[in-house]
Amino acid sequence: MSTLTLLILLLPIHTAILCQLCGTPVPARGPVAFFLRALLRSMEGTRPDPHALIALRLARQHDLSREGQILRLLKQDVVEDGTEFSPGTAAWHILALLASCEDPHSVVVEDQRVNLAALLMEKLRTDIVHVDNGRPLTDYHQVSLAILALCKASICLPAEMIEKIFCSAVQLSIREEFTYPVDTMSIAALALRCMSFGNCNHRTPVIKSALQSVVTHILGNVRSDGTIGDLSTTGVAVQALTANQDLLPPGSWECRKSVEKLLQGISNGTFSNPLAASLAIPALENRTLLDIDTLNCSTDTDDLPSLFRKSPIAAYPRAATTTPTHPTPTPTHPTPTPTHPTHTSQTRTHRVHMARIITASTASSTGYISVNYTVMDAVNNNFTQWLILNVPLGSSALDILKEAERISPERFRLDYLQTPWGVVITGINGLYPNMFTTQWYFITGQNHQINDLEEFTPSDGDTILAIFTHRLIPNK
Repeated sequence: MSTLTLLILLLPIHTAILCQLCGTPVPARGPVAFFLRALLRSMEGTRPDPHALIALRLARQHDLSREGQILRLLKQDVVEDGTEFSPGTAAWHILALLASCEDPHSVVVEDQRVNLAALLMEKLRTDIVHVDNGRPLTDYHQVSLAILALCKASICLPAEMIEKIFCSAVQLSIREEFTYPVDTMSIAALALRCMSFGNCNHRTPVIKSALQSVVTHILGNVRSDGTIGDLSTTGVAVQALTANQDLLPPGSWECRKSVEKLLQGISNGTFSNPLAASLAIPALENRTLLDIDTLNCSTDTDDLPSLFRKSPIAAYPRAATTTPTHPTPTPTHPTPTPTHPTHTSQTRTHRVHMARIITASTASSTGYISVNYTVMDAVNNNFTQWLILNVPLGSSALDILKEAERISPERFRLDYLQTPWGVVITGINGLYPNMFTTQWYFITGQNHQINDLEEFTPSDGDTILAIFTHRLIPNK
């Protein structure tokens, strides 16, 4: 099982916690945020991947340091090997540069400069010459990618050239009796959309007909469960159909069903490589590849919680690797004094909060363990907050929650009741469950549900995740 597969098993994704992602600017944050962290972790020690950077840039939460590292390495690849890129590889690099607010016409590393857009244009011209012989030098997937990337780089190909390419593609399909795969048709739909309704304005009858035909063929691959083609192509197909919603017959596609299928695939570990993940993430974020040149990088915030960010010392961030800005108290065993629920109104912050509070500078102190505690609002999508605690060995999960409140009561306020059947959590951070619709759900970093917070004792380096979520089966 791959690293990415293992990491995404941390996701407690339930259909009941999903909101309407299609047509909604902010999706359910929990599953997407965990998927992004899993993608970042899976890339450690591997060659930089433009697909992955595009996905990270189209996400709404960011690890700016890691994204910057990937960008620098990709620019170095362009300068060193750009002339050897295939059209598809050059196109993906251009899209990654644009998504990072970089100019593909001038990629500079030290004293070297490369015009990657011009290089791709030359490669596309070579492909188009071979179209006269019945097929491109590469394939129509790469040709479509090249057209999309050039369009996003503000290079508008002549309408006659686009018509020639897509007419040739149709003739090849008819002559050899095959249908293009869903991912190729989806990229073609995005490229044609950009050329006709986006950065360029080619709306000739031939191009408009080609776009409608491609969209219709994609719709023909929609299955009853929401899958489009297969699960690996559903992400990019969702992007293509979302970008061309005005061309869809009413009721011909349920976007939510396709997105739910993507989230189920994440939960099941289906997207076990960065490429498959990168095609799914924009769809989950209600974005498409057409959005890459509309991003405002200057407004990005470093707000992706760091549970799985790269650490040069260990897989998880440790208190020992960070020197606190202010002195912090030596941890003591949490005092099990019950508190009671209050009835103050819930505060809606409409942004993600991140708390990184180190309770001691020596995580390896004898008799203590380091535990990551994360709280996530998956109903209102208002916050994801976390901290690392050093607590005595043998502390229970409930002790962890109490210690978090003691250290940061404004972010981790805990309300609970002691009943004859054990402790009942009535609220965290001002979020109170409704007995019929919502609940606090607790799992470990190994995706095991915690049924008894007083009995469960985490190990060193473990994670406790508290999720405010809809009930799977509402109580009657």
